[in-house]
Amino acid sequence: PFSSINNPKVIYTNDKTDQVFVLDSSEARVLVYDKDSKTGNVSYSTQYLLEGVGELRDLYVDNGSRTLYVLSPSKIYEVPL
Repeated sequence: PFSSINNPKVIYTNDKTDQVFVLDSSEARVLVYDKDSKTGNVSYSTQYLLEGVGELRDLYVDNGSRTLYVLSPSKIYEVPL
């Protein structure tokens, strides 16, 4: 990413995914980090920008359908992973 995380509102992961998702509400983006099972560290992978949507409040990842859901005050956005 070109800028650091300003307002990490939500961090999402679970034991069924090899990634960590961080919702940066003020920048309207979700940053994705890959887990390293050998070292326990994470490394930056990619980011999803949701430009022009305003405040973002929450996120959820459906591992089965490989879909990222991001919640704003009035909408739910679906992003294919």
